[in-house]
Amino acid sequence: MIFLIKFMNEFDMQYILNNYLLIAGRETEEVMERRFLVVLLFVVFACLPVYAWSDCFSDFDCGIGYRCVKAPYKTYGVCMKSVDEFGVQQYDLPRTDSINPRYEGDCDFDTDCPIGFYCHRKYKVCVKR
Repeated sequence: MIFLIKFMNEFDMQYILNNYLLIAGRETEEVMERRFLVVLLFVVFACLPVYAWSDCFSDFDCGIGYRCVKAPYKTYGVCMKSVDEFGVQQYDLPRTDSINPRYEGDCDFDTDCPIGFYCHRKYKVCVKR
């Protein structure tokens, strides 16, 4: 490379330098776009709760600390965080009977739930406000 530049005139050197900067600039933009996509994918898949309100057929689809909540007479439901009557998350293991459909709800009215919870109309379970 040194020998080639040595025998070129100033115009040729400027032409090569400008083209190199354009190519380097394009590579930089492509690298920045790739980094942006990687960061975006990380935010979407790592930072969002995986189990929150996702479809399930049993507690085994939801993982530890979540339960598959089904509407009465349904075989599928959504994953919800399992909490006690004070709203503290419980890290229970999946229940084996969660594979079966539910035939009745846990509540019918908000008064059936502890303070700070309401009765979900569709799933008939107490949900923290």
